[in-house]
Amino acid sequence: MLKSTRLAFGAAMVLGFLGTAAMAQENPVAGAVKEGSLKGKTLTFVSFGGIYQDGQVAALKEFVEKSGVTLLNDGPTEIAKLQAQVESGNVTWDVVDTADFPPYVYCGKLFQKLDLSKLDVSHIPEGQVSECSVPAMNYGVVLMYNTEKYKDN
Repeated sequence: MLKSTRLAFGAAMVLGFLGTAAMAQENPVAGAVKEGSLKGKTLTFVSFGGIYQDGQVAALKEFVEKSGVTLLNDGPTEIAKLQAQVESGNVTWDVVDTADFPPYVYCGKLFQKLDLSKLDVSHIPEGQVSECSVPAMNYGVVLMYNTEKYKDN
């Protein structure tokens, strides 16, 4: 179960990579990559590390092999590190897995605006795509308590 779970999380990042790849290609088509079209290019992927990032990288294996891109990994995702890169003019990160709010707060400052005409976002629920981000996954937080132990609540 763990392996399939981390692969599922990793698969969510494929959309971001395919979008980035599409923008890097001549005559791009979102969601598709031409054989060898990114040979000689490097993409740096940043995420939270551990088995989570291992799953993301595993999900990207076929894309990396087909496109010919060199995939570098970095992490963890730290907004202060991204800010230092932007302010120094030495940005090394290409695709960043982050919480949902930094791309809203820093859109056009630390996060580049996306050309959404090159990405098919029609399947993503309304209100979740921003000028600077496309969600990789959705999740919820559920709070529960024992009604026997906390009867007054």
